This record gives sequence, C-alpha cells and structure tokens, in this order.
Amino acid sequence: MLKRGVRLPESVSQYWATHRIWDRWEIEAFETKNRTEHIRQRKLTIDAIKDIASPGLRVLDMCCGTGRVAYDLLSLPNVCEVLAIDINERALSLLTKRLSNHPAKSKLRILNLDIMSEGAIASLGKYDVVICLDSLHHLWNLRIALSRISQLLKSNGVFIGNYLTAENMPDHAIAKKGRIKHLQDKILTRVFIFLGFFDWLWDFSGKSGIVRISWLEKNRLISLLNNEYAIVKSVYSDYFWFVARPKP
Repeated sequence: MLKRGVRLPESVSQYWATHRIWDRWEIEAFETKNRTEHIRQRKLTIDAIKDIASPGLRVLDMCCGTGRVAYDLLSLPNVCEVLAIDINERALSLLTKRLSNHPAKSKLRILNLDIMSEGAIASLGKYDVVICLDSLHHLWNLRIALSRISQLLKSNGVFIGNYLTAENMPDHAIAKKGRIKHLQDKILTRVFIFLGFFDWLWDFSGKSGIVRISWLEKNRLISLLNNEYAIVKSVYSDYFWFVARPKP
C-alpha cells in the first residue's frame, strides 16, 4: 500500500518495479489467510512439470519475485535450465541471496526485465515451459502478455499459470477495499464488459496507474486464453490455475 499523499506511479510496470515486491517466501511462511492456497498453487505447478516426460527442460519463470518457485524448479531432475525474470531489482537481489546455496544453482539465470515493454522478449529464445504465477491479473494488457508468452514457447511447449478471477475474489483481497466497494466495482465491470468498454478501460487505466488488479471473470479469461492456447488441465479455486499449450 502507498502512504497517504504519495503519488501513484505512472504505470503498473513502475508500481511493481519500484513500489512493491512479491515475496512468496514471506507469504507462505507468515500469511495467515491465504498461505495455504499459495502453497497449493506452487505445488500444482511443480507437479505438472514433474509429469513432463521430456528430459532437459528449459523453463522460464516469468514474474518470479524472490524465487520461491525457482528454488523448486532447480531441484527437478528433468529441468536443465531456469531463467528467472522479474521487473524488480530488489526482488531479484533477494532471489540471488536465497538461492546462493542451492546445490543446482548453476542451472539458474536471472534477468531484470519488464516483459510488457516493447521488444523485451526479442533475445530470450524459446522454452519448453513458461510459468507465470500470481501475476497475470496484475499485467496491464492480458492479451499482449498471453501473446508474448506464446512467442516464448516451443511449438510443443507448455504454459502454466494462474489468475485471480473476479467472481471468486478471496476475502483477504475484498477486505482491503471493503465489500460495498468490491460490489460496486464488480457491477461496473459487468456493465463495461457488456458495453464493450472493458478492454479499452483496462488498457488505459493500467497504463495510467489507476488500477492494480484486473476483474476478469472465469469465462472471460478462458475466452482470452482460447485465442492462443489449448487448455489441457485446470483447477478452479480462488485462482483459475491451468496448463495450456500454444495453438499451431
């Protein structure tokens, strides 16, 4: 949360680059309300990669935060390389410190990068697996993000991600703004989607620093995913967690 009187950043990217870091280690260790779900989402992801029969997987951990998922990825015998990307230098410094004694740290590469910036992915290459946990709903243009992830995948690659859906927003998120404000936002979102304004509004507000989380409902999210991917597995709770493959 920003202190009273502090100006909002100019963009979502600036907010995550300078005002806040995502520390899953802290959430899983100390959060009282949602730690169980975050642990579950991480384990679903790691188990899905374990089940991929191919050896020598190249994995890109997008919006990696402080490296809790990257730590588990390095431990998998079928993973030969992990590229951990995040927009926040402080988060990556914590990742470097916390993974410094990992026995498989030689498999890790770390990159400070805004995946949403123009030309960001040009030199990254192709990966067998791209994961993006707890971040898709914070990116200012989901269509662009999904397209770029697709470009980063090999033709037979796998995208594993999750998304905090509007109709299943957990109590800990609702409590930060109050239930009445939550209901108002939800009604407005439905109206904007019905009128065809929502995509434009989300792009505008995300770029101008007004919003920090999107309000897409499950069906709308699946519709966007289906434009570029075939969903092969999903689990629905607070998050819509999924495994998907890029369409030919």
